[in-house]
Amino acid sequence: MAKELLLNRKWKGQDSFPLEKFVAQHRSAFVSMQECAEHVQHQLPHEITWVAYLLNAIESYHAPLQAAMANVCLDDGKQGKMNDFELASSYLLPHDPVAAKRQTQQKRGPQGHISNATATS
Repeated sequence: MAKELLLNRKWKGQDSFPLEKFVAQHRSAFVSMQECAEHVQHQLPHEITWVAYLLNAIESYHAPLQAAMANVCLDDGKQGKMNDFELASSYLLPHDPVAAKRQTQQKRGPQGHISNATATS
């Protein structure tokens, strides 16, 4: 089930489900796999594979997020983002279009609705 999540669940960034929660699901699935590997012989994915699973699961066309994803892919050195899930995910999170939309809505404050207006002269 955990591997299923890593391989097949997609995040499109179009609804109210933020990238942060999706990353948390990936992290939780990986931890579950680590716990299972203590009792059952199983090959855990390497960090670069885990980051690749996350990047492949993101199907958002939000330009800043796409640019951040490209930067993660290009940073493939030994200490780079492509080889460190936590570093990669923390780099991607500030570019989440869902979180940005929420922040914009919060800055505006509560919206009032006018149901009726009358003018007299």
